Amino acid sequence: MFKAPNTFNIQLSSVLYLILLFCQGTSGTAIAGDDPLALTYTWIPQFYGNLKGETKLLYTNSFARCQLRFVDIDHDGDDDLYVGKADGRIAFFLNQGSIADPFFKLMTENFVVIHEGIDEQSNATHVRTVLDVGNNAAPEFVDIDSDGDFDLFVGSEDGHIFHYENRGNQLHPMFFRKTPIYMELKFGGNSVPRFADINGDRTYDLFVGTRSGKTHVFFNSGMTDEAVFCQHFEVTDPPDIRCKYQPEVIADISPQADAVPEFVDWDQDKDLDLVIGKSNGKINYYLNTGDNFAPHWSLKSRHFQFIDTGGNVAPTFHDLNRDSFPELFLGTSSSKVIYYENHEVLLDLLRKIPSIQLHKIDRTAAFEKVLSQACLQLKGLPECIIPLSVAFGVPEGTKINKLLQLYPYILVPDISIDVFSEEIVDSAEVTDDTNEADTSTQENTATDEEPEEGNVAGPEKTGELTNQAAVSAGEFFHLWGEIEPDAAEKNEKIENLKSLGIITRNQLWLSSRNFFKIENLVGNDRHSFLTSGDWNQDGRLDILLGSRSGEIYAFENRADQGTDWYPLKFPALETDRRQYSSPVLTDIDGDGDLDIICGNRRGKIEWILNRGTEKEPDWVVHDMNLSQIDVGSFSTPLLQDMDGDEDLDLLVGNSKGLIIYYENQGNKNSPHFVLRNTRISGIKMKASSAPTFWKWNEDEYPDLVIGGREGFLSLVSHKPPERSPVLRGWTLEAAQWQKIKTIGYSTPHFADIDGDNKTDLLMGDEQGNLHYMKNGGLKKIVETQQESTLILTENTLEDDEDEDVQADATIIPVETPAAEEDLEADEPIEPIFEFISDKYGNLELGRRAFPAFMDVDGDSIIDLIVGNNAGELRYYRQKQGSSESQWILESKHFLDYRGGKNSAPVFADLDGDGDFDLLVGNQHGNIHYWENKGSSEIAEFIYNPTPFIGVTGGRNSVPAVLDLNGDGRNDLLVGNFIGQLHKFMSIENGSGFSFRLERRKYLNLDVGLGSVPKITDLDNNNQPDLIVGSDSGKLFSFQPDPENTALLTWKSSPEYFKKLKLPVGGNPVFVDLDSDGDLDLIIGSEEGTLYHFRNTGR
Repeated sequence: MFKAPNTFNIQLSSVLYLILLFCQGTSGTAIAGDDPLALTYTWIPQFYGNLKGETKLLYTNSFARCQLRFVDIDHDGDDDLYVGKADGRIAFFLNQGSIADPFFKLMTENFVVIHEGIDEQSNATHVRTVLDVGNNAAPEFVDIDSDGDFDLFVGSEDGHIFHYENRGNQLHPMFFRKTPIYMELKFGGNSVPRFADINGDRTYDLFVGTRSGKTHVFFNSGMTDEAVFCQHFEVTDPPDIRCKYQPEVIADISPQADAVPEFVDWDQDKDLDLVIGKSNGKINYYLNTGDNFAPHWSLKSRHFQFIDTGGNVAPTFHDLNRDSFPELFLGTSSSKVIYYENHEVLLDLLRKIPSIQLHKIDRTAAFEKVLSQACLQLKGLPECIIPLSVAFGVPEGTKINKLLQLYPYILVPDISIDVFSEEIVDSAEVTDDTNEADTSTQENTATDEEPEEGNVAGPEKTGELTNQAAVSAGEFFHLWGEIEPDAAEKNEKIENLKSLGIITRNQLWLSSRNFFKIENLVGNDRHSFLTSGDWNQDGRLDILLGSRSGEIYAFENRADQGTDWYPLKFPALETDRRQYSSPVLTDIDGDGDLDIICGNRRGKIEWILNRGTEKEPDWVVHDMNLSQIDVGSFSTPLLQDMDGDEDLDLLVGNSKGLIIYYENQGNKNSPHFVLRNTRISGIKMKASSAPTFWKWNEDEYPDLVIGGREGFLSLVSHKPPERSPVLRGWTLEAAQWQKIKTIGYSTPHFADIDGDNKTDLLMGDEQGNLHYMKNGGLKKIVETQQESTLILTENTLEDDEDEDVQADATIIPVETPAAEEDLEADEPIEPIFEFISDKYGNLELGRRAFPAFMDVDGDSIIDLIVGNNAGELRYYRQKQGSSESQWILESKHFLDYRGGKNSAPVFADLDGDGDFDLLVGNQHGNIHYWENKGSSEIAEFIYNPTPFIGVTGGRNSVPAVLDLNGDGRNDLLVGNFIGQLHKFMSIENGSGFSFRLERRKYLNLDVGLGSVPKITDLDNNNQPDLIVGSDSGKLFSFQPDPENTALLTWKSSPEYFKKLKLPVGGNPVFVDLDSDGDLDLIIGSEEGTLYHFRNTGR
């Protein structure tokens, strides 16, 4: 989620300028929370670059699980493109081509909308902010209010539909957020809205695909300028007197999930057919055998066109070339969008005849008319029969007298429908709705017969399809031989086959498996670390990219101007025992060529020596542990002559966020590094510091720019004093410098990549993406007496300043909008919990389920560890790119745990080293402890029973970790069967620690049976909250007493859980499941399921 500076150097009309202004989501300075820096730079994101001589989309975030929507947003006659992404944001591609030859260019990855608010003086304000719905943005454009411009609706992972009203006009779109929950409609997750008038009443109806696999339809009970979509209601007591229609489920693709519906007139009969993308990469096809007033969808294929993307698929049909036969675009589980051209069957065959002038044929006409027009161009009957027969592949010797007899050689059956037709007739897909989390609709049960899937798609049902017999490819041709040469009968047969969905004029040809031409320089690898240097002395900077696998990717720049990357292979850079390689190109031995110093996961420093020449490198591994350096884990080196002795000293970032200084006490030809300081700048990042140097204030002293786990960059300037110049004079200028941010684990690097004598910024991130931002120079801060204000008058956009936007070539700086979740990310909140499901993930975990969440395998996706009454410790891994409903059981005995019944796992940083350890209570009252010897990114659990020798918490022990006395060491609270809390204080024990029982009834608390303590910051106020569960299901909450700051004491906190219906045997855990910045609630129950309550307090 890249929030970087953005400026365009373009010639724009005032109309296009305003469109781009409200599309930009990246800039050097944020609207809210600007850095109070004297020097602020303009950074210009670059999305495109050359790879082996071909222009590619190289510098972007992931486009996995994207959903495409084409819309002529600027009403210039061609369609632009909006793309919803898995990160919850929307990218905008401007069509810079024409109707005949469209060309889509990425303008921003972060589409901007406007939020309305109130400032401190209670004045109404408008804030431009990046549109961010959390995850899995699913955009849809429709003029829902009939004011002549497109409004925007966006589905999301949490199942809500965001509504953005266009308060601009056709030429000047301006999207204002109206509501994050459109019409109060809530679904189980991954909502995908689609609008179409399916019943001919001239109002748009709403279709919604969901995570559960169901597709819902809401008929519009309102008017053309005011839509009304009603949830299921009692006829005698509707929520709105205008409610006329009950919502219905028109399709259910279960056991597959993540239904993505799309309308298309596939059979060219002027009504809308339906396709639905599925989580297994295949597509269902539903033929509309009704009409525009009474639609009637019948499932015809579960494997439409034999398409299989291997993962989630999001189909979009769009007539790209305006020939009335739509092309197909597929968003996939990767960043690659698959594109199928639609070659209409008859016209494609007619292209084989050179004398036919296709531009004189009405391509939108009926099949018979097109064929007749072609025949007339060939001098009519019977002269046209021979060239047409040759073009259509009629076997020699076949007697053809009429155009009708050519039909079997033109019309080809859709085998994907034929193959599955018998199976579909025999098995309906309509399923019971009892497990559906959507609260807006219910199954139609108005008739005695269970309806076949798709047969309840309109406000009133239509008649059953009279003939649903399957026709194979062989039978198709056999039919023509048996029929008498009567035109009427032939046409009737054709129409019958069309009505069955067997034949169509569409013909999909795979055109591209990568429509956007997205390429990642590290392929499918992750965690990119970049360095640059001219290793062949050709005057152009080449680059190395480290990666999670440990391979170092080498690219040589062969462009005359700018960059053109060509990959090179070096044996020493391929994957070996290293992981998370972080290379630096430098001449460490002073021989005139570039060596490589490389950090790794183990915290060591590797020296890869260049034994070649200054123009032709030959790298070999020289030293696996340079100077016996060990910074713990995830070392990221940086070399610079820090002390002015003409040799290179070493700075190393590590997983704890420190920057450690090693002085070179060797010389410039034979380095030897000695530890001098463990926190050189006095700055500690939250985790995973990645330092680089840049002369920010343009003095002679390099400053530090530091990446970290959260994705932001910190700026630390350096003005060294005469005394101790290396270790002193460091000043933190900005913890979140210019609001520049990647999706996580930012690794910055400064270099003049394009040769314009300005230092550019490149950054890697945890997904393996590479971001490239050109240096637009220092921003000029101009103070004005009055800011320009945008005013809307009668659906037109006016400016209270008369100054026109100049259309000449100018640099247009665009301010950085703050992302929605960043506006309040650090503010306290009041938790508000909303029930979502009593069977989270559809998991059945065994009696007395006790959940705990942590990313234990280092894939940046949260995992689930669950204890239960049987003494299992189950390990579930969430399928990458999937919804949380798709969990994979990896083991029933995580870490080979077999330590007793009623296992109660808890992740906490017991030893204070910055990563989570694992504690497991059990029926016997013991606590088993696994120390995390890995890091905050990659866990490595080592069993260590020593600290808990003699610790007994009572039957059914449940541990919680917190520093109770402020001595810097974590203490223990242990719940137990009798409903009390035991307090254990940490005491030093040689080089380790142990625990001493101090009190058996902490807080004099007695919750009845089964106390379950949890320490969490529930209200985001940077203070711990104590939540205690109980077997009765009731949750007790406490917060620190602000009147007693010297000693941690507790007082009862607001009853956040009072109105919740909680399960018996409640074992709570708090975790941010939806990545919205607040903690959701998962409760393990006695019956073995997990209850899910979403926190909507943010």
